[in-house]
Amino acid sequence: MRAVLLIALLLLLVPGQSRADEMTAEPWLSRGLEARLYALANAETPMTLAAFEQEMREQWRLARHHDQAMGVNLWQQSSTGFDPAYLKRASLSRTLEQLFPTKADSRWLAGSREALHLNIPDAAELKALIGDANPLGYELTPSQQERLGKRMLVQFPGEGPLNLRQVFEEQSVQGRLRLLQADGKFLQQLLERRVFQYQQRHWLLETAALSERELTTLGFLVRARQLYPKILGYYGVAAEQHGENPRLTALAAAVTDKEISDFYRQQPQLFRRLEQAGADYWRFDTQAAAIEVRRQLANADPAAPSATGRISLAGAQAQEGNSRDWLTSLAAALPAERLSQAIRSPEGQWLLLRTRAKAFGLYPEHSETVAFIARRKLAALKAKAQWQALRQSLGLARSDAATPDSVRPDSARPHIEKPYTMEKSTAAIAAQTAGMSNSSRGGINGPETGRHGK
Repeated sequence: MRAVLLIALLLLLVPGQSRADEMTAEPWLSRGLEARLYALANAETPMTLAAFEQEMREQWRLARHHDQAMGVNLWQQSSTGFDPAYLKRASLSRTLEQLFPTKADSRWLAGSREALHLNIPDAAELKALIGDANPLGYELTPSQQERLGKRMLVQFPGEGPLNLRQVFEEQSVQGRLRLLQADGKFLQQLLERRVFQYQQRHWLLETAALSERELTTLGFLVRARQLYPKILGYYGVAAEQHGENPRLTALAAAVTDKEISDFYRQQPQLFRRLEQAGADYWRFDTQAAAIEVRRQLANADPAAPSATGRISLAGAQAQEGNSRDWLTSLAAALPAERLSQAIRSPEGQWLLLRTRAKAFGLYPEHSETVAFIARRKLAALKAKAQWQALRQSLGLARSDAATPDSVRPDSARPHIEKPYTMEKSTAAIAAQTAGMSNSSRGGINGPETGRHGK
């Protein structure tokens, strides 16, 4: 396995390799680094080494497929409001903290920080740079863009300068508003964290704890993990949190009448509707009385009182319940032949319901309801079939760990973490940088921030 991974990565370095070779290339990991990553994943959710390697391979190949063949830029889509590069950098840093908890030498940190020429504006200068209130809200005006773009904050050797506009534009709405309010302490926290991330990477490289190739591989794995749920959503095999999925909508629209009829006959259980239902009910003034009678009814006690009333639903009334009467709606919704718990009514009384047997039928084959259900179900099935075809084209054999039903955005393991929310991110930044206000304090691991988001 590891030899194959190494050979596949070396092929990437050979000029003239085909796009197919590039897309099926494997992530290269040294034996020690793979063992560390696997330990992190296995500690969170027990899994075999083979399943861990399959997971990495799937995310890696799908990320390369996204970059080389999909023709869309899902990477720039962010549900958190943060710039994706910011999220990748933060996730890589947290991953490195878990993999390499050893602290950096304080003298090295001091020398490294001095070489950065860090120049953080105080609140007064930040307020002057921001200027007047922006009528666009949390976006910069052209004059603000120019002023903030010229204000250099730090020079990272080998990586280039960082200006105030770059820091602003990678933040979420909440972070941008804090900067527009000239929150100098918040800016200090952001820059200290950025310095920490730079020092963290270079300390690991200089001490040979990590090679350049391994760092590059880890960075791409982080990005691949963050792309994975976006790719699943794009192909319609994961639930969309915001609105309809365009692929599923298109697939549903293309479903033919014949497909609907065939599906109706093949899967009748999906088109069942309630035809007849009913229940007996008891009313009480107190909860205690309801609980006592429920005990009697459950034990078939002959001393149990007779029902107060009876509900009978048939036809359309059974199918819809009765939106004007919560009691009949409840009788339609509860499972058949079931004694309910004591229920408090809107009027303040207490009730028990015992449902009777239910009768079911099917929606008419050519009804709008059948068409709606069938189109959605068939679209989902077609999306999953297309997803499996894509996986197979990328050399990802179908397995129990990667069937359509088990492929979920949250199926990736904790070796690459989910983004923090703004509130958690700000708190984490403050905790991480609390001991790094000068060049002789703090370490590569920083203060413990805890785990979030799992």
